[in-house]
Amino acid sequence: MTPHNEASKEDIAKLVIMPGDPKRAEYIAKNYLEDYRLVNTVRGMNSYTGKYKDKKVTIMPSGMGMPSMGIYATELFKEYDVEKIIRVGTCGALQKEYSLNDVLLAKESFTTSNYVHSLTGTSKNIETASFELNETIKNNAT
Repeated sequence: MTPHNEASKEDIAKLVIMPGDPKRAEYIAKNYLEDYRLVNTVRGMNSYTGKYKDKKVTIMPSGMGMPSMGIYATELFKEYDVEKIIRVGTCGALQKEYSLNDVLLAKESFTTSNYVHSLTGTSKNIETASFELNETIKNNAT
């Protein structure tokens, strides 16, 4: 357990899906996981672990902003031995060809923050998405 997560180490999967909003975490758990259970309620960051296609998955919100994301991600990697976090969220677009509820897959993300530099010492501002993961998502979209 940590100050921000009451789950036991065994309660957290090696793969964590991380939306920002706790209500979105609940929605994902209820609509995509089988046999899910609530594993954390600290500070209203309700987190769920269950099965998706027979794979153990945890859904845990990150809250708003980089400091909150940093706390939860750091604790998950260091204290819970999480191997991968997939961040899911919302975005906006000004192009008319996009409609409300369209799914967009990013090729890259960009920041002007020094957050990554403060954690790793690198000054990388662009992170490239996984081509393989994006292809898997496109091929399995319903």
